[in-house]
Amino acid sequence: MTQDEPSMQSVSSAVIVCSDERMLGPACCALLSAWNNLGSVKARLFLLVVDVDAKGKRDVLEFAARHQITIEMIDLVPPSLEGHDFGYWSVATIARLYMDTLVPETISRLVYLDADTLAVASIVPLFSLDMGGHPVGAVDDCLMAFPDKMSERKSRIGMAAEARYFNAGVLLFDWSVLPETNVLKEAREIFLKDPERYPFKDQDVLNVVLAENWLALDPRWNTQTGLVPIVAKPAIQHFTGSRKPWQSSWKWMHRDARRFYRQVLLTSAWSDVCSSEPMFVRIGKMLSYFGSMVGRARKTEVVRSYFRSIRGA
Repeated sequence: MTQDEPSMQSVSSAVIVCSDERMLGPACCALLSAWNNLGSVKARLFLLVVDVDAKGKRDVLEFAARHQITIEMIDLVPPSLEGHDFGYWSVATIARLYMDTLVPETISRLVYLDADTLAVASIVPLFSLDMGGHPVGAVDDCLMAFPDKMSERKSRIGMAAEARYFNAGVLLFDWSVLPETNVLKEAREIFLKDPERYPFKDQDVLNVVLAENWLALDPRWNTQTGLVPIVAKPAIQHFTGSRKPWQSSWKWMHRDARRFYRQVLLTSAWSDVCSSEPMFVRIGKMLSYFGSMVGRARKTEVVRSYFRSIRGA
C-alpha cells in the first residue's frame, strides 16, 4: 500500500458474500469476479463464513494471495435452529440477516452477492447510484412474471397480492441509512419466530419487511437464469436453480461462466469442484439447449413482457 492509497479502515464501499464450507470455492469466485469489475472503485471484500474450519479459512487466504486480492473473513455463529427443516437451503442462507451486527460502521455502500453469482461487467455504477432514500436496491424475481406461481407464495408469507417480490441474490445496501430502518434486525426476528412459514428463508422475510420500501434495479444487476434470454448485457449473472456452472449438470447457456470457474478453481483447494468432461457430453448439452429453445419461447416472451411493463410503471 502506498501513501496515496487509503487505509482499509477508510474505504467506505464493500462487497460481501456469505458461505458455508461446501460453497467456499464459488463464493471466492464471486468475490474475485467483483474485484475484477470494480474499476477505480476501492472496495473491501468480505466473506461471512458459517461453520468453516481452520483448513477452509486457510484455503480462502491462499486463494486470495494467488489472485492478489484481500478477503476479510467474518465468522458468524448462527442461532440454533435444531428441529427446523431447511430442506434445500443451508443455514448459511440466513447469514445476511446478521450483517448489520458484523459489517463495519465505516461502510456506506454495500453490495451483497449470493455465492452462486458472478460479476461479468463493470459494477462501478452501483456504488454511486442515487437510491432515493431506500435502504435496499434489488431486482424483481423472475417468477413475478407468473402471477399464479407467485400468488400462493406471497399469500403464505403475508404479502399483499399486488406487491412486487424481489430476488435477494444481489442486494444493494445504502449502509448509511440502514441502521435507521432496522430492516435486518426485524427480518431475523420474524424469521426466528416462525422459520417454517418462509420457504425461501431470508429472501421471503426481507420482502415482507421491506414491502414497497426498496429500489427496483435494472435486471442486468441480477440476471437470474430465467432472465438470460431477455438481458442483452448482464453485469451480474445469478445461477438460480439447482444446476450450477461448476457442476456436472451445468447448462449450455452458462458455458462462459463454466469456463471461468474451471480456470479459477483448478488452481485452488477446490480443484475437484469443476472437473473436465468428454467432448460428447458438451456436444450433448449444446444440442439439448438449442433443441429446447422453441419450447422456451413462450415462457421467455411472458418474462420479457413483465419486465417491459414494470419499466414503464
